[in-house]
This record gives sequence, structure tokens and C-alpha cells, in this order.
Amino acid sequence: MDSVQLGPDDDPDCGNIFMYFYGNSVFLSFDFRRNRTLALGHIQRAKEYLEAASQCMQSGNSAPFIDNLFNAAELSAKAVLLVIYDYRPSLRTKSGHRGIQMRYNKFANLGNVMPEYKETFNRLAGLRDPARYLKGRLPTITENEARRMQDVVTKMIEDAERRAR
Repeated sequence: MDSVQLGPDDDPDCGNIFMYFYGNSVFLSFDFRRNRTLALGHIQRAKEYLEAASQCMQSGNSAPFIDNLFNAAELSAKAVLLVIYDYRPSLRTKSGHRGIQMRYNKFANLGNVMPEYKETFNRLAGLRDPARYLKGRLPTITENEARRMQDVVTKMIEDAERRAR
């Protein structure tokens, strides 16, 4: 037996443990991921924001680019947290930007994601207030930095999707 998978009547949003008895041997398989359906919805929305950010970058609209790219990064970060890390009902129903960022930073500090994911998410969070809410002067970002951040957020989304599937 190579793998064990859930059946059509099993809930994909719950963790599971399988035990398989074969002769005198017992094989154990477990998957403690949860909230997969919700996480995949967040990932799909993150892809939409990433596409919007790309269009804004092509149009030279830096403030909407930053806001949309931040949204894509935050949604992918939240998807990872929903599936793997910190089970709190508040993360499913109500979570603020700062709470997600703090939880994701803790998760990243444990070595669970590439450091560039955390760094880019934090950079975008710092750029978002001037871009979205006109708080302070919007810092100038180079085209190279914008492309690099977009590439990192694309990788974040791909990583979140791998974890959720």
C-alpha cells in the first residue's frame, strides 16, 4: 500500500488517523491538516488579488499594486495558518491584519516557511498604510523590487496550495 486517502463521505476539513492491520503488522498514517476547504478558498482569492496586482503594476499604479499584493500575501499566509498552525476559532471567523501577521511571523520564526515569505509579507504590511489609507508618504519602490515581491508572493501562494492539497 503506497498511500491512504479520504473517501467521498469523509470530511476534508478534519484531521485523520488511519490504522491498517496486515498480518502481525500495523501501519499508521495520519494527516492533521484541517480547514482545507476554507484554506483553498483563501488561496483562490489570493490568486485573484495577485492577478489584480499584476495589472496594476503594468499600468504603473503603485498604490493599488501594493494593496492588492498585500491582500494576496495575507490570504496565502492565512491559508497556511488555517491548515497547519494555530487553531483558534477566531482565525476562521474574525482575524485582523495584525493578528494574522503576528501568527505568521511566529510560524516563520520556527523555520516553517522561507524567510523571504515573512520578509516580503512584513514589507508589504509596512507599505500598505501609506498606499491604502494615505497614512504618510508612499515610499518609492523600484520596478525590480516590485517584481521581486510579486515573485515571492506567487511562491507563497504555491506553497500554501501545496500544504492545503
